[in-house]
Amino acid sequence: MLTEKQTTVLAFIIAVLGIILTFTFFLKTPFKIVRTVEVPVQDTPVIEVSKENTLEVLKNAYRPSKSPLSKEEFSKSPKLFMAGSFNNAILEIHGTLDGNQAVFLLLNFANQGGIIKGERNSKTKLDLDTTEEKGGFFSKNPITTSVDLLRDTLGTISSEFERTKLGSREFNFIEHEQPSTISQLLVVPISQNGEYGGATITQLTIKYSCQNNEKCIIGLCEDGDRFTECINRNFGQKVMQEWMKKNGF
Repeated sequence: MLTEKQTTVLAFIIAVLGIILTFTFFLKTPFKIVRTVEVPVQDTPVIEVSKENTLEVLKNAYRPSKSPLSKEEFSKSPKLFMAGSFNNAILEIHGTLDGNQAVFLLLNFANQGGIIKGERNSKTKLDLDTTEEKGGFFSKNPITTSVDLLRDTLGTISSEFERTKLGSREFNFIEHEQPSTISQLLVVPISQNGEYGGATITQLTIKYSCQNNEKCIIGLCEDGDRFTECINRNFGQKVMQEWMKKNGF
């Protein structure tokens, strides 16, 4: 049996051996010296987005006639003026089915037309399965959908399909940097049997915001306004004259 003195000496020897082994381990372990350099804390651009603006496009619920795209009927659709630096612009669409048949929705805006969340299969037919997968087959109430007016994919109209053979493509109804302009906006339900109608559009709302504290605007022309009257009232005579020249007036 060890004496108290021997126990103390043994504990000391064990402690010394532990220190030596630890030191030896660290000597054999390679150390990587990490070099550092100061960098700015802020390394992404600051993009200030203005508050969201809301525009109600429809004053009354809309049910299409048998020929909503005729010159006479289309002329009744709302006229919108727009300009500026846009961060986003979303068109929200609400409606109700008139009966039991499902419908598709045709959007016509900024001199472009497409089937919302649709896919065309031929000049006269839609690809039903793909359109349904995309969410463009509306068979239940209420109808609720949206379109990103800056960048979204829609099914092509028949004349474009015939020309390009594309069933769908990307649309830019509004540019991020949008010159002053005026355009009519129309959303038309199309029933499964290929006729206009089958649903009522109850609400069209555009929600938009501007980029970097820049100015942007989307507004409704006054009832009965001609294109030139509306653009002159909202953007001035010089812009009106430029717009007329660009559009062949």
